[in-house]
Amino acid sequence: MSTTTPDLPLRSDAQRTRDRLLDAAADLLESDGAHFTLPELARQAGVGTATAYRHFTDVADLLVAVEVRSITALTAAVEAVDPTQGALRRFEAICAMWVGRSTRESAAVRFLRSPEGVLQRAHRGDPSITGLFDALTVAVAALISESVVPEQDRVAAVLVWITLFDERIVIDLGRTHGWTAHRIADYLGRAVLGALGSA
Repeated sequence: MSTTTPDLPLRSDAQRTRDRLLDAAADLLESDGAHFTLPELARQAGVGTATAYRHFTDVADLLVAVEVRSITALTAAVEAVDPTQGALRRFEAICAMWVGRSTRESAAVRFLRSPEGVLQRAHRGDPSITGLFDALTVAVAALISESVVPEQDRVAAVLVWITLFDERIVIDLGRTHGWTAHRIADYLGRAVLGALGSA
């Protein structure tokens, strides 16, 4: 006898539909920026307009969801990088993963910049930002603990890291300047370490 309740497949279905809408939003952002309507989103996703409105009240609501999904996935990817390797190796692995995500899954997020600063959002308790900040703080603390960089303000250090790895910079270096993902990750990673005072 199955212990699965009848509404679980519906929730799974709803999540798949939401993911399709978010994927379609990322495609529309890439092609047109944030200048589209929910009916256009529905067409792009291959669902009815009413379905789009069941998931999102308006385009602004949708764009928040696109950004939250991207930041949450980035945080999970940072946390998944093997914590048993040395601090510098882990930092480099996070940088490589981050650049890879910025050129693929998170590329569309460059169109969605909040007028609020990252620290402002963290201080007001934005869970996606605080999660990312916490994950990166662990990596910075390890760099300090292993003397890769000197003791310093960890909040400022994480803010520098987030700033240098902005998707707009990564996309510019890759798509406009022609650099490979490996070269971007290496260059920006060294820039972060330099800013943090690595010898």
